[in-house]
Amino acid sequence: MSEAARARKHPRAIFITWLWFAIWGLILAWPAAAAVGQEFRANADGDAPLFRAGALDLLDYLWRARGVITTETGHVIALAPIALLGATIPLAILLVSLADKTRLAKPTRTIGELALFEIAAFLIQAIALWAALELATATSTSLAGSLGEVRADMSGVAVFALGLVLALFVSIYRDLASAELVRSEGSIGEALRIGGRALVVRPFALSWAWLWRSAIGILLVIAGTWLSMKFSEKSGLFLIALALVHQAAVAWRVAWRASWLAASMRDVIAESA
Repeated sequence: MSEAARARKHPRAIFITWLWFAIWGLILAWPAAAAVGQEFRANADGDAPLFRAGALDLLDYLWRARGVITTETGHVIALAPIALLGATIPLAILLVSLADKTRLAKPTRTIGELALFEIAAFLIQAIALWAALELATATSTSLAGSLGEVRADMSGVAVFALGLVLALFVSIYRDLASAELVRSEGSIGEALRIGGRALVVRPFALSWAWLWRSAIGILLVIAGTWLSMKFSEKSGLFLIALALVHQAAVAWRVAWRASWLAASMRDVIAESA
């Protein structure tokens, strides 16, 4: 089974996951794009002014469109949770493929438990980062008198970094437990136990496996942004480049996620043997 837990062996599952995010990205972004198109339809340059240096046209538009922005923000807030929770469906498809299965015995229950893992991890990470930010601010303020502002701020950053590390381990733990849940289709407690044991045994190796995939994704976004800035603001290629860059970033994000989940699956398979 561990040989099947290779992302490159499951292009169909990866494609379905990418398609899910692409469709939901379009649903969430379409109203805002339509509003911009309506605003600049009479402009000879289209929406090119929004990309001009200095961002004055962009700021002017944002001020004039603040009512529309409020409405569209409500649209995104209403639909984003549905999109994120619904993402457990392609996640389940991907994990089923990596576990070398054809289907889940109890799909509704398993998908619901995966959603529960996602919600719990999000809440824990949000609380951890908020607490780390508050503690970092308090640390920086309290040490400013004795250490000076620069060193006090560095101490605050170090404290906040601990919150980031905790959030990282929560993400790893969630994915390990999710992989075990789909692999065994056992209880939540057993999935958490196996996932936790795998994380305790190989914390640094798993962190590195997560981090290098994430770093490549960030580098792709930076490179794509730099590439898109090379096009003239009046060129039709600019928007095409932006679309390609966006979809390339989404595709890499999905590929990274699949590769990482494959590594998680191999770890829990080894740990449960």
